[in-house]
Amino acid sequence: MRSVRNQIISIAGFDPSGGAGILADIKTFEQIGVYGFGVVTSVTYQNDQKFDGGLWLDFKEITAQFQLLAERWKFGFAKIGFVESADMLRKIVIMLKNHNPEIKIIWDPIMETSSGVLIHESDFVDEAADVIANLYMVTPNMEEAKILGLVDMISKTNVLVTGGQIEESLSTDILYSDGKTFRFDAKKLENQDKHGSGCVMSAAITAFLSMGNSIEASCEKAKEYTLQFLLSSPELLGFHYAIGINE
Repeated sequence: MRSVRNQIISIAGFDPSGGAGILADIKTFEQIGVYGFGVVTSVTYQNDQKFDGGLWLDFKEITAQFQLLAERWKFGFAKIGFVESADMLRKIVIMLKNHNPEIKIIWDPIMETSSGVLIHESDFVDEAADVIANLYMVTPNMEEAKILGLVDMISKTNVLVTGGQIEESLSTDILYSDGKTFRFDAKKLENQDKHGSGCVMSAAITAFLSMGNSIEASCEKAKEYTLQFLLSSPELLGFHYAIGINE
């Protein structure tokens, strides 16, 4: 089994537009300088503006994808995105921990799509609560943090809450880690929303962590990467090329 520096895996949904999900993760990984592997959890029917549902893969199909990769490579970092249920999240985490007990798992909790379609109901929160303690980090936006229960999460794992607005002119992310709080500010952009920006942010954090950066440095670098992604195009789909990266 190979364990090569800077190889990480994304376990997420397939977005045909390439703006979000596993395609966005792989683009981000490669641009930052890590090799990205992928396991698909769902095939969605969407573009940058509209979400029409999708097809969930069962755990047997997810395992079949991962198993052959795990025979060849040992992963130290994994990002989980779009999952069908809290039970599926739990199964995926167990699968990853069985592969490597020391693996650091970053979960981007997608409670609704960027077009406003609700994915998970309230029972998801209760069922996912015990899984969070087995994660290295969770990266909810402000609304997701409220739904999942911020106080409960930060008692169990590292949490980065994205998209806050403490000051009118700034977009602020807050990292809760090891009893400390870190604030990351960037100028608030008008009319620069991007489909999949949350996926890009969490993927960038995972990539920078895998390169040996601290959790604070990884969040700071990922915020800068995401800012450049937001500025890359006037459309809802952003570009990853030509984004300056400093390890």
